[in-house]
Amino acid sequence: MKSRLLKPQYTITQEWAKLSAARPVNTQDFHVVTSVPPHDHLYYEICFVHRGSALHRTDFYDAELRRGSVVVMAPGTVHAFEKTRSLDVTNIYYLAEWLLNDTRQLFEHEGLVPLFLAASLFRRLTPIRVPQFQLNETETDELQRELAALTRELATVRPSLLLLRSILTKFMVLLNRAYVRQESREMGFQFRREVWSVLDYIEQCIADGEGMNVTHAAEKLDLSVNHLVVLFKQATGFPPLEYFQRRRIHQACRMLLNPRLSITEIGHTLNFTDAAHLSRHFKRLVGASPRAYRQQYAPKTEGGKD
Repeated sequence: MKSRLLKPQYTITQEWAKLSAARPVNTQDFHVVTSVPPHDHLYYEICFVHRGSALHRTDFYDAELRRGSVVVMAPGTVHAFEKTRSLDVTNIYYLAEWLLNDTRQLFEHEGLVPLFLAASLFRRLTPIRVPQFQLNETETDELQRELAALTRELATVRPSLLLLRSILTKFMVLLNRAYVRQESREMGFQFRREVWSVLDYIEQCIADGEGMNVTHAAEKLDLSVNHLVVLFKQATGFPPLEYFQRRRIHQACRMLLNPRLSITEIGHTLNFTDAAHLSRHFKRLVGASPRAYRQQYAPKTEGGKD
């Protein structure tokens, strides 16, 4: 089916998702009795249907929503609900960068990154298809329990970030298993060995606080620099060095959620020359300064070092 174009009438922004350094994941319950017009998202959204029904419209398909239906909206994707009948849903919003510490472990789970994180990592040259899939009753009950545990922890005065991450990760893994089971197409990334090698090298450089040397990476693979750059860009949408810079900024975003770390300390840890060097790269990718990003998500009462 050819894609069509739904024009978004509004955007789910931070004011709606209400994410913060203390709660980089959030849940919201909705009882929907009328149509929901086309809208897009600044953040990933997982829509979990508890009961009721609706017609779910995207740029690629119309499909029924019912108990146990799950929809995963990547940033920038558009959808709408029509013909709603007492639809009860929970939306889960999360900061993708909070989960992108080291991608190597995430890639070990087939489909996990494509389903929940790919839009933050790679540049897509074609429109992103909105995943929708159906849980069976056992899966629905199990995931409702996990969702209830996540909501309870979010309701505490000082939720544990470790517990929030653990519950959300488990929730995603369980959803991913159900999705992979139902999808006939390959859910992993069909990257060549050379691309996987560079992805691993980049994660190691960041973990060690070192710079990336594209020439060194090409020599290890017995490739010319130009050939390696072409292979990597074809697979990810970015040249290796640009992808390395993006991954460093992902780490900076995650670290900025910690009010105890100064921007200077973050820049030093990530091997930027100084805070100004970090700020230039950060603003080019994120569109805001590190300080503005921190202020957006960190409650003012928590302060934070500049």
